[in-house]
Amino acid sequence: MKIKRLLKLNIGKTRRYLAGVLVGIQLMSMLGAVTGCGAAAEVIPDLIEPKASAQAYRPAAMRMIGPVQYMEGEVIAREYPCFSEKSAYISEMLVAVGDYVEEGDVIARSRDSMSTEGIQELNNQIASLCRQREKTKKISDETVKKLDYEKKIEKYLKNDEGVKAKDKEIQIEKENQRFNVAMLDSQINSCRSDLYEMQNESMARTFTAPHSGYVTYVANMTRTNVVEGFQNIAVISDYDDLYIESKEVHIDTYKFEDYKSKWAFINGKNVDIVETPYTNEEVAYASSISMNPFISFEVPGEKLALGTNVILCFSKEKREKVLAVGNDSIFGEKDEKVVYVKTADGKNEERKVELGRTDGSYTEVLSGISEGEEIFYSNTCIVPEKQVEVEVELATYTEICVSKMVTLAYPHYDIYSSDVNGKFVKMIDMGMASSGDALFSVNSSVENADIESVRLDMVNLDNDRQQSAKDYEKNRAEISKAIKKAKKNKKKYKATDTDAVHENMYLKERLECDLNILDIEEKYSKEDYVAQKNAKQVTYNTLRKGTINMGDRSDYVQYAQNDGRISATVVNSEDDIFRDGFAVTVERIGDDGGHTKLFAVVSPSADASTPPASARLTEKVTLKKEKRKWTGKCIGQNGAADRYMLFTRNGKPCVTYSAPYPGGVEFQFYTEMDSKVSSLDLEKAELEFNGKEMRNVVMVPSHGVCSEVNAITLEESNYVWKMENGVPVKEYVSIYSSGAATKMTYVIDGLEPGDIILK
Repeated sequence: MKIKRLLKLNIGKTRRYLAGVLVGIQLMSMLGAVTGCGAAAEVIPDLIEPKASAQAYRPAAMRMIGPVQYMEGEVIAREYPCFSEKSAYISEMLVAVGDYVEEGDVIARSRDSMSTEGIQELNNQIASLCRQREKTKKISDETVKKLDYEKKIEKYLKNDEGVKAKDKEIQIEKENQRFNVAMLDSQINSCRSDLYEMQNESMARTFTAPHSGYVTYVANMTRTNVVEGFQNIAVISDYDDLYIESKEVHIDTYKFEDYKSKWAFINGKNVDIVETPYTNEEVAYASSISMNPFISFEVPGEKLALGTNVILCFSKEKREKVLAVGNDSIFGEKDEKVVYVKTADGKNEERKVELGRTDGSYTEVLSGISEGEEIFYSNTCIVPEKQVEVEVELATYTEICVSKMVTLAYPHYDIYSSDVNGKFVKMIDMGMASSGDALFSVNSSVENADIESVRLDMVNLDNDRQQSAKDYEKNRAEISKAIKKAKKNKKKYKATDTDAVHENMYLKERLECDLNILDIEEKYSKEDYVAQKNAKQVTYNTLRKGTINMGDRSDYVQYAQNDGRISATVVNSEDDIFRDGFAVTVERIGDDGGHTKLFAVVSPSADASTPPASARLTEKVTLKKEKRKWTGKCIGQNGAADRYMLFTRNGKPCVTYSAPYPGGVEFQFYTEMDSKVSSLDLEKAELEFNGKEMRNVVMVPSHGVCSEVNAITLEESNYVWKMENGVPVKEYVSIYSSGAATKMTYVIDGLEPGDIILK
């Protein structure tokens, strides 16, 4: 796929001035070979006044001196990963790239049938124990009530020993009640503790947004629903919290901690930068697992623009201007150095100078000359014959890339896994699926004997319940009959007829206690039966699913819930699949509200002249097809295997990463268009975006930048012809190399807005 890479310059009005013709075409060297144009110090010449191909003078000026190291950075948004500390099987992905979420919103859920069943089993057990507790207390209360009637009989008979005996029985019954209830409470609390622990583990499989912001990455779920420990499930970006990241070095290979000056050219000025602070514990942890993040920087007090690129500068010296001359102005041997100053009568005056630090092109002068004096320099390069003056201005440097591989994005996932162990039966292949389509079936491997065992358990439960109901009705009828008889035959008892009193006094009330106890036992027996039968039925249905042969499939079929696309089917027919095992994902577009989401893939250009790049978050993109255009913005980017996120959460350091989308292509990204775009619109369309963008930087015409090679060191230097007092002077500059031919060049150092150069 061919990627077109262009340059776009948003530059202010460029003023051009026509100057007189000076000399012929520019030469690289007068030595007849590729040599430096004055970078090496020379012996003091025999002539009193040095000579060159042209008398060339450069004013002694205040400059930034000292070697500067450069790194490239990009302004990015603070990221907040949503991840699992352990491997997890994602069953639901509730967000898509581009969504806005609030802190605490559910991002995804992980399915674990064993855990779900364990929680249900504990809930059933707790419910059963609570019923038993209630039953135990109520029966005990009725028993105490009955014993109290028997105590009243003993009092009526004035039987002190009998009263004492009944008091003891009541005391024992109450103590037994307290003991039995306490034992049940202990079991209930133990089960609740287990349930709490299991629910916490289950909640750990419900993943929520750690911060409010936009979802800029979601793990790809088309080939698997597994995320490894500390692999990002999703990443939320806060567009209001920006910093600079350099992908050139990780924190363990960064060498500029002790440099005195660190800055970047932002918003048309040099501003100080500081490394993102990590705690010692965080750094040690990242180092121990060899997962070190890229170096990043904060810019205190400065407003950053998301997605822009910046050049980061590092110097061992304090960033300040000092008096300096070009190295091509310095002559002499060892410790005795001189320069030649142009006098009022146009002659050269030799001056001894004391020198300081150097950066290879210019050297600090501590004494011997003053600012503004015209200093001779050894010029072996020829000033351009045709001179057009250009005023240096700030402009925006951009590299525009074009992707021809653009498709409709399907950012929402419907993830399907198997409910049973068995053999997989594929019922639909890659391509589009409609709601209600059969996706797959599974022929369960459960043994019939296991199913039959559970069925027999349910039959026995039914038989026991029926027998218990019959016994209850029989016993209740007998007690009810006795109550009616006791009520009808109620009479006064003779004090001397002890047996009659024991048998008949409070008979109705005591029988009612027996009836209440019988009703309580029946009530809870029925409730236990219903609970046990439901649990057995669930087990039976689970075991039975997928065991009935329906010809080319089993009775267990999974149907598509929504319209969507199947981009990969990783399980083949007759392959083994396990319960909760990933089967297939249906990707769907979802409700886009009239804003179509696209997915773009960027590959190297056919001639490999320029490297590919990705669109930057929130950057404007343009879809072009013939004379039609659609605009939009980038809303999500591909993950990178070597890009780590280091932070502290819940009091401990963490390192996470975003796995790249499958396919082996590094640069892939999501866009959201401002209007509807159809699949027909995408045919032969191109998506144009900025691969790089550096705002408010010094830009000059590229053919105004010259280069030379030092004959001794073989190092290449760049320079421009800068107008000083109406005369072209060679000015060394540091430039940004784009790796491709460009019409305009970004000058990192050496020129300032308002300078006049020749192009």
